[in-house]
Amino acid sequence: MIGLIIFNVATMAVAAGVASRLVPTSFYAGFIGYLHNIIGITTPTEQKVRMVALIWIVSMTVIVDGLLFLLVLIAYLTR
Repeated sequence: MIGLIIFNVATMAVAAGVASRLVPTSFYAGFIGYLHNIIGITTPTEQKVRMVALIWIVSMTVIVDGLLFLLVLIAYLTR
């Protein structure tokens, strides 16, 4: 439980840093480019890198939280 809270606080802190332009774009632009190339989708333009990074951060947080919720729900229902 504490790990999940730490994960959520950390991802929201990273998202806040990206959204407030505290973290420079050059720091995560390469990562976003590599991620898009691995998946095989179009790399975002320089103007849209910040928004794409926020979308990735939020979607990964929702996926992790959702999977953990389903794991706990399945464990509870099968007791």
